[in-house]
Amino acid sequence: MESLKVLNLDETAIYQSRLGLQWLLLKRSKGLGFSWASLPGSLVKLSLESCKLSDDVIPNDLCNLPSLKSLNLSRNPIHYLAESLKELTKLDELVLTSCTELQMIPKLPFLPNVSGFSTVSAVKSFSSILPCFFSSKRCVIFGCEKLTEVQDIFKLEPIENFDAEEIRRLFNVNSVNKNRVQLYNCLTDNIMLATPQVLQECGITSTLVLGSEVPIGYKHRTNEHRISFLLPTPSHPDEKIRWFSLCIVFSLDGDQILDLPPSVYIFNETKRTTGRYCSSFIGIPKTNDNTMLWLIHWPVTDCQFEGGDLVSCMIVPIHLRIKKFGVTYESEHNIRYEYGFSYLSTGMSRFQIIMFMAYYPMHY
Repeated sequence: MESLKVLNLDETAIYQSRLGLQWLLLKRSKGLGFSWASLPGSLVKLSLESCKLSDDVIPNDLCNLPSLKSLNLSRNPIHYLAESLKELTKLDELVLTSCTELQMIPKLPFLPNVSGFSTVSAVKSFSSILPCFFSSKRCVIFGCEKLTEVQDIFKLEPIENFDAEEIRRLFNVNSVNKNRVQLYNCLTDNIMLATPQVLQECGITSTLVLGSEVPIGYKHRTNEHRISFLLPTPSHPDEKIRWFSLCIVFSLDGDQILDLPPSVYIFNETKRTTGRYCSSFIGIPKTNDNTMLWLIHWPVTDCQFEGGDLVSCMIVPIHLRIKKFGVTYESEHNIRYEYGFSYLSTGMSRFQIIMFMAYYPMHY
């Protein structure tokens, strides 16, 4: 048994070995959880689907499985993943399909490609977001309908957790409609009906609310999917743009559920840089005029946006009908306060996020 590489225990209570193998007898210890020391270190693939695993049953010691590359915990009533998963340094596939009670996935070093950027051109570029759960290192979370956080990747929380001043400074609005909305999560393939949620994804913050008008504070407006403008001459020579706020008024083009969410681009056409944001969530409008507001707070602290630069913002509306589009921005000189999510912004380097940059003329 020392050379066993694949073990499938699907639909088996793991503390009751139906195979009668002595090394598989996993004894329960309430204080320490399970000890899996008897599992062979040669295991490469382990499947525990539908084993009725709960939070207090998942082992807290997995260092005896140094070769494990694939772990299937699907269809178990777990709420959180054990910290011991960090010990599986060779793991490149974690399957969590239909873990309907799962709420949070901790920071896991073996999932560097869960979300991030990819470089596709040599053109000077700045950061953008592209959720990428399906890569050479995979985390499958279809059907995890209660999942609200993947640490350092995304976090979803009710807008009620933010006071009015925080909402104003994030989204440049005095107030938002807090009626319930439908949100589609393309990562879990689920629809949720809830009060508006604030989504934080690797430093970009967004929300989806009912509405049909761009708020008055947005400096540049259009009824098209693209808008261009010149940044004004700064009042100080070192003044830089710190963030953009975008408001997109949209309706769905038909009754289709989105297979892929739309993308938002910011081009600095003067410096030939491009940023792309592809959210994990999109709203499903259900109001009488069938529209919603997509509000985006996009920091660009590491980018060079200066007075005189020609900037274009564009939406690639997969299944969306763009009604109105507004953009505004804040400079370093004007900022008095910035609501930051430091654990998200600092997580990029730790996760070795792959950068996605597109040469901007390709998207015109």
